[in-house]
Formats: sequence, structure tokens, C-alpha cells
Amino acid sequence: MNLYQKLVQIATGVVHKFMDSNTHEYNVEFFNDGNNNISLKISSNSRLPLIRKYLVLKKSDKIIANYQLHRESSHYRAKIPYSDFENFPDLEKVSFFIKSHSKENQLVVKELLNSPDNSAHKIIHNQFFTEVYTTKNNALVMRTTKFIKKNVIKKLPNLVENILVSDNYIRLDGWAPVNSIPINTITLVVRHRKTNQFYEFPVTKLNQNSWASTVYYEDIDINEGTWDFFLLVNGSGYFRVKCKNSSLVESSTFINSTEKESGINSFYLTKYGSLSLVNERKWIELSTIDSAYTKDSIFIMEGVIESDLFDTAQVLKEFQIELRNRRTGKYSLVPLDVQRNLNNSYDISFSLDYNNIIPFNESMNSKWDVYISFIMNGKLGRLRVHYLSDAITKLSRYQFHHYNLHQIYFYSTIQKNLSISLSKLTIIRNVENCIFDKEKLLLKGYAYINTIEWKNENDLKRYIIIRDRQTNKELKLPLEGHLNYHEANQHQYYYSGFDISIDTRDLNDLSTSSFDNTFDLIIQFDYQGGSLEKKVGSQDFQYYRDGHLDKTTTKYNNLYILTYLRYTPFGNLKLETLKYSEENYNLLTSRHIQPDTTNEIWLIGERPDTAQDTGYHFFKYCRENYPDLEIYYVISADSKDRTNIEHLGNVLYLGSTEHIKKTKMATTFIGSHELEYFLPSKGNELPSFKNGKRVFLQHGILGRKKVEYDKKNYKIPFNLVCVSSSAEKELVVNELGYNESEVAITGLSRFDNLLKNNQKKKEILVIPTWREWLYSGDSFLSSEYFKRYKNLLQNEELHQLLEKYDITLNFFPHYRMQTFIEHFEALSTKHINIIGLADKKVQDLLLESSLMITDYSSVSFDFNYMSKPVIFYHFDFDKFFRNGILRSPEDTFLGDIRQTETSVVESIKKYITANFEEDPIISKNKLGVFDNIDTNNNKRIFNEIKNDKK
Repeated sequence: MNLYQKLVQIATGVVHKFMDSNTHEYNVEFFNDGNNNISLKISSNSRLPLIRKYLVLKKSDKIIANYQLHRESSHYRAKIPYSDFENFPDLEKVSFFIKSHSKENQLVVKELLNSPDNSAHKIIHNQFFTEVYTTKNNALVMRTTKFIKKNVIKKLPNLVENILVSDNYIRLDGWAPVNSIPINTITLVVRHRKTNQFYEFPVTKLNQNSWASTVYYEDIDINEGTWDFFLLVNGSGYFRVKCKNSSLVESSTFINSTEKESGINSFYLTKYGSLSLVNERKWIELSTIDSAYTKDSIFIMEGVIESDLFDTAQVLKEFQIELRNRRTGKYSLVPLDVQRNLNNSYDISFSLDYNNIIPFNESMNSKWDVYISFIMNGKLGRLRVHYLSDAITKLSRYQFHHYNLHQIYFYSTIQKNLSISLSKLTIIRNVENCIFDKEKLLLKGYAYINTIEWKNENDLKRYIIIRDRQTNKELKLPLEGHLNYHEANQHQYYYSGFDISIDTRDLNDLSTSSFDNTFDLIIQFDYQGGSLEKKVGSQDFQYYRDGHLDKTTTKYNNLYILTYLRYTPFGNLKLETLKYSEENYNLLTSRHIQPDTTNEIWLIGERPDTAQDTGYHFFKYCRENYPDLEIYYVISADSKDRTNIEHLGNVLYLGSTEHIKKTKMATTFIGSHELEYFLPSKGNELPSFKNGKRVFLQHGILGRKKVEYDKKNYKIPFNLVCVSSSAEKELVVNELGYNESEVAITGLSRFDNLLKNNQKKKEILVIPTWREWLYSGDSFLSSEYFKRYKNLLQNEELHQLLEKYDITLNFFPHYRMQTFIEHFEALSTKHINIIGLADKKVQDLLLESSLMITDYSSVSFDFNYMSKPVIFYHFDFDKFFRNGILRSPEDTFLGDIRQTETSVVESIKKYITANFEEDPIISKNKLGVFDNIDTNNNKRIFNEIKNDKK
């Protein structure tokens, strides 16, 4: 062996020893040499032996290519032609080995260096894509795939290399084979993972295989949830956008502003390296209140706020409090002083003058949601404030007089969001036991002013009032506080209990009616120079329209008085009394008079004192067409509407001897409202009523406010309900629970007269419906209802229109609001009439008027029936329909729907100048409300009653 061979042997041994080492690693650098080759530069910190080596590429144990390594000073170099990639196995992993003589060692790298143009690790050649990378054990491998097969893109290799978040847009820069695919066929798609809502943006080519796409905030509504990024090719191939730089996405948080709280948007990488974005609703926690108090109308607070957002690297500045009015959506701004702490929390302080946000000339029942706003990356952010305690309510309360007693305070909602409430002071009451003991009414329960503590017996003064519903005469009795240790919402109401006995004989001095009276029971508190009222009632109750809780019979001034204790639909208690002479009482309780099934007797009525609605019109039809039948109308003897029907004959006066006799013999009871309105006693005490036909004519068309005529609300329900359309019948069956055989499509009886006597004078009818929450003078005068209609009747532009066109406006409140009509009388002018219940019939007003303005009254359907225009003034829609609406507003309000006084006047002007013509669209839509528009409604009703086989 010569010296050269010996040296080679020694060197080979060194190399083998070197290659067998598991600890030795290489630095590998890739270059694109510009001649369709990838150049690999392999170096080591240790000295490399001078020996011939090869770079071997293997799939599993099979060699698929090898290349000679050329020694260049301190490193080796090899070249791999692009064309070789086309022969590599599709999607298979290929490993790198260094071979010397018979020894092979897998190439394990210490560092895989990027090429200067950052492209050599990702090779795109013709329709092939090759990526070189390292495994978790630092072994060097590569994978090749043919991403276009038979001219169809099967895979789109891509990588986002930069994300730029600016004030107005997001820009993504990356690479993809845009040299191989026409750039105009590629778009960026941002798609919501749950809803599949998506937005599409153009992609532009930068150079070689680099691309960019810009997403402008104004073009996208990023709502809560996860959004995924795709490259869409030719409108059909979706390919996830990839990214491997986690630090790139972690620094790309941004805000998108909405009408309410902002969304906090953060990019992230999925477990497969795909780019996604999550939009979250974060919040700011009011973690500590160090100091809080009110001084006059000013609330002052110091505390500490915390948020996940404060833990990020984002810079926040220009903090302030924003108060959003829930009803109007308007914001009020309050300066906020902040000081950042070392733990990324903030010390805050602010002062709020409540007078700056209280809407003294509008609704005094308002709520505001509390936000803290700030600037982040040049954009406005706004987050809700969370507070977990109720302590702030006591600390922030401010009470004041404005017609009534009001209070405003911060509070924590059910979701623990901080809000502000402005409202009248309210009474919380609950009757736990109520019963008659002979002539005494016994009531036991509790009542207190919400948030006003009652720790000592004499802290508050309280009364119970029994008020006649017609005359407003009242009996007022002290209601002393009984110790019950009641607590609610961290407040103590220890003396809120009551236990009282009321002598029902004292009610006789209040009543003026000769037969029936209704009395409301009311709790009244005297507080801070004012008074608060609320009807007495129960929180848990079972309601029946024809049922009562208890009954007592007393004798007073030779009269027998039946007193019934009943619930209203809202759980309030009321007393109803019926008075009888001894003769009539004995007649009522006698069992000798029974119905004669061979001789039909029909009783018709409305409310006890009215004869002008559907009951009146059906009775008039029966008397004019069937005068020989025993059909009677029942009305109070002191009603002013007697004159409407007395000439028709067969009139019975409520509570009279003849009325009692005919009722006990009657076979059919027909009413526009409750049938008990025209009975001499409660229906469940009359065998004739329980066994007879019970017909509900209705006094309007159903579909708006949820009514209490559900079948389940009656112990003795209707046998027949009259409706005006197939849609209304479906509603009565599905919503009110009646059988299809119990509902007849007839139309309302009063509709016949609308087409026979339709007139069009230059008159406008304003006819608002009632509000169940307005039952006292104080509540009415401070109500939005009164202010809205008062302002409308005083509107200067309206007055000018009436004067210019010589038009009369008639204001006619609902039957249940006529009690307060005196408060409108001062608004009467040359062109405005304030009309009381006895001044004119409702239908006469409808027939003579050319335009109607109402809010939610079903009398608007009468105008639709006559093809006259209607304007709906919906200033308190949400409150009025807080318990739900039966049909959509578009289907049931056939006319102009307006929310403001100005827009109402604009509509009035529109119809005046259009000669009061109905909108053609309304003409088409009303076909869904009326199955028939003719003069045969009464005929259909009569036939249904006669043919009913009950």
C-alpha cells in the first residue's frame, strides 16, 4: 500500500467516523441560480474532510436521485435541476442523505437558511410545486406535488408572508403560483365559519409568484365568530390561505366599530397552518369602586378597570365614557381620567351630571348602556362595562320631581353589564291572601317602593284606596306597615307587610250607578312631598275573564248587593257590585224560570252603557228584517245611547225585572265585548247562559295586540266567534285555541253601514286607542301619550294646513281614555274639535271623515273597508306591544306608519294635496284582511247563529 492509498484509507475512516456521528449537524443554504436549478450550499463549523461525496434523495429506502457534491473551500455545493422535480413521487416525502463510499447518513441541519429572495425553499416549475423543510428532528426533507392535473387545479400552494393592519384596511402579502395561473381568475374570500356569509376581494400580482390583496373595512361587516381566508380560483376552487409565522398573526389585532360595542379581531393559525380571524365581543371590567357618591344631580366615582385587551401590546389612548340611549341610539359623552398601573389595569375617575342626560321634555322612562371608548391603532373602540355587584345602585341614586317622583341610577343587568335607569319610583306589591269574611274584605301581603328601604315602622306612609272606575270617587284607608323582614335585591323592606280588613258596605257611598259598579284597589305611598300609586294585585295568579275569587252578599238600604272579587288580565284586583231590589233578588235566585227550547230568545249587547258598535248594528238588522223574533237589546237605563235603539223596540234595561226574566229564559247571548256586560249576574250563576249559545261578534279585527279572548281564559267560552277573513280565522284557531267549527268568516256587522252611507267631508279624525298603564290623572298628565297628542294638536304647521284648506280635525279618544278628555279641551280651536263619548257616534265620525290618524286602534280597518287613507302614529310601539304582536306590522297596519310628529304632519299634507285618495298598494294589501267587502255581513252572522247546532 503506497502513501496515497494509506492517506485515502485514513481519510475515509475519518469521514465514516464523522458521518456516523449523531451529534454533528450542517448549515444548509438554498439559492435559485437563475438557470432553473436549485443550488445547495452545505457547510459545517467543523472541518470537512477532502473526500468525494454525493447528495442522495431517497423515498423510504429507494434512491430516486443523486448528485455529486463539489468541494468549495469550507463547504460543499450541489445543483438540482427543476426538471427533476417532475419525476419525484406526488405528495411523497423525500429525504436528503450524504453518501461517501458505502456509507449513507441522513442530512440533519443545524440551521436551514433562507435564500436572499426568500423563494428557493418553495419551488414552482411548470405545474409542479416543491417545498423543502425540516422535520421536528431537524432532518432535511422535500415534498413535490402536481397542483394542476388535466388543466384542473387540485391544490394551490400558498403562504402569507406579511399582514399589514392600517386604519382603513387589512393587506395580505404572500406567494402562490400566480405565474402558472392567470391572476384575474384568483380572488381572496373571507368566509364566516358558522353562517357561510362571505366577502370577496381582488388579488393582484406583485412579481414572480408573489401576490397581495386588500380588505377595506367599509366593504365588510365582520360580526362575531370565526372567519376563514381562502384563495378562490375560477370561481369554484376554494383553497385555504396558509401562514407559518405565528408572530406575524399575534401582532395583528385590530378593531371594527359597530353601532354598539366594537369587535376585537385577532388573526390566528389553525392546527393545519391555515389563516383565520376571530371576532370577539370583549368587555371592560369595573373591578373595584374606591369611592362613589351623589351630590345633588352629580354622580362622582373613582375605581379600577381591567380587560384582556389591556394585556396585549396594543396602545390605547383617549379614554371616555359613552352612554347609549336604548330607545334613541344616541350617545352622551363623559370625560374619563385614566392612569395605567403596572399590572395593566387602569385607575379611573369621572363625574356625571345626570341633568345632562335626563330628557325632561320626552319620555321619562329611559335606559342607557355604559361603554368605555378609546383609540387603538388610530381607530375608535367601544366596549361594554361589566360590573358584578349591585352596590353601585345605592351609591349612584338621584331622586327628583318632574310631574312625578323619578329616580336615576347605575345598575348591573342580568348579563352583568353596567347600565343607567331613569324611571318613576315604582311600587312593588303582592297580595298573598284575599277573601271575604261576611261583609269584610280581608287582604294580606306586602307593598313597598322599589329601592327605598323601610327599616323602621314610621319611615313611610301608605294607604289603600278603593276608587270607583266611572266617577273616580274613592275611599282612602291607612295601610300600616307590618314587620315581615322582607328583603329584595340587597334592600331591606322590613315593614312592607300589611293585613287589612275593609268593610264593603262603605263602598255604597261611592257608587252612583243604579245597578252595577266596578272599583279598583290601589296602594298609595306619600313620599318626599309627592305620592305614588299602583293597583293592588298578585304576582302569581290564575286569570279567568268570567271567573271570580270570592263573592259576598250584603243588604244595604233595602237593596241586596252582590260583591265579587276578581282579577284583571294583569293580576290586579277589582271589586264588582250588582244591586237588586228584594223582588229582583228573589227572581234572580229562583229556580222556577227556565229557558223554553221551543221558543228562541236572543239577547244582544255591547258595553253596559253603549249602543253604537257591532251589537247595535246587528240588533238593528234583526229588528228591521226579523221583527217577529224575540230578539232584545240590553243597555243601562241611564245610558245616553238609549236614544239610538229605543225606537227599534225590544229594549231591556240592565238589572230590571224584565231583564232578569228574559235572561233566565234566553237561548242565545250575542255581544261585541264581554257577554257578562249585559247579564244581570255572573254567567256561571245562570243556567240559561251556561247551556245557551254564546256568540262573540267582536268589535274589531284581531291581529295586533295580544288579546285576552283566549278560550282557556274562560270557564264558559264562546260557542261562535265571528271573524272577517281566512287569515283571522286561522289566528283565532291557532292563537286563541278555538275549534274551526267555532269560528265563522262573516265580517263585522257594522261594515254594512260603511258602504251604504260612506261620505267624504273635509274632516280628519284623530282616534287613538287606550293604554292600560294610564289610570290616574297624575300618570296621564306625565305620560308620553298625553304629550305626543297634545303637541300634535298644537303643531303650527298642522294649524296652517287646516286653515289653508279649510279642514276640520276631530279628536276622539278611546272609550277607556274619555275620563281624561278634559285635559284636551283647552286645545279646541276653530278647526279642531275635542269630541266626548256622548257627543257623536263613532261610526258617524268614520263615515264623515276623509283621513284617519290613529296609533294601534282596530277601527282603522273600518277606514280600509271604505278605501280611505290611514296614518299610524307609532311613537310607543315597543311598549304597547311588549307582550307580543299577533301579525307583522306590514300585514296589519294598512297605511302610513310614522314615528314622529313631523312625519305625521308630512303625511297629512300628502293626503290633503292628493284629495284624500287611498294608496293603491293598500288597496291590494287589504285583500288579506277582508274575505268580503260588501253589505252582507249581518246576513252572514244571522245565518251562522241560526244554523249553529249548539
